[in-house]
Order: sequence, then C-alpha cells, then structure tokens
Amino acid sequence: MEKVAGRPSDSKPIILPKNSREELRLSLAEFNGHPYVDLRVYYRDDESGEMRPSRSGITVSPTRWPAFMAGLQQLDEALEQCGLLPLEVR
Repeated sequence: MEKVAGRPSDSKPIILPKNSREELRLSLAEFNGHPYVDLRVYYRDDESGEMRPSRSGITVSPTRWPAFMAGLQQLDEALEQCGLLPLEVR
C-alpha cells in the first residue's frame, strides 16, 4: 500500500500469541483512504500452515480511539481491583 502523507500505511503488526493455533494481531491499516486500528484473530491454516485472518476482530477509527482506550483503562482497573492481573503486570 502506498503511504499517503498524514495517513498510516499498513504497519508491521504487534503479535500476541493466543494458543498454539491462533494469535491476536494489532496493527494500523488503511482502507479506502481511511486509517483505522485493526485488532484481529489469525489462525493457522491446516493445508498451508500459514497464518490467515479470521472474521473475529474489530476495527477502531482514530476518532474513536480515545474512548476505546478509556474503556480499556476502566477494564484494567477492574482487573486490578479483582486481583486478576499476573504479579509481573501489577
């Protein structure tokens, strides 16, 4: 994808292993000239062995990003209060 000034091109994803067959990928992307954040589950294809995007995931526009992050902060605080975070994260 061609990079446009002030717009992200498809970025290198942040990969978080989910299990032996799946991973969560977080990346900046652009579709039809609009930037967005993509959080998507990828799975290992049985035939090719390659990681493929699943339908499980969400996209967040940059205008909604602050509200999304505020929601994650509230969830983080709830996890902390319930003692559900691993000790190395606290």
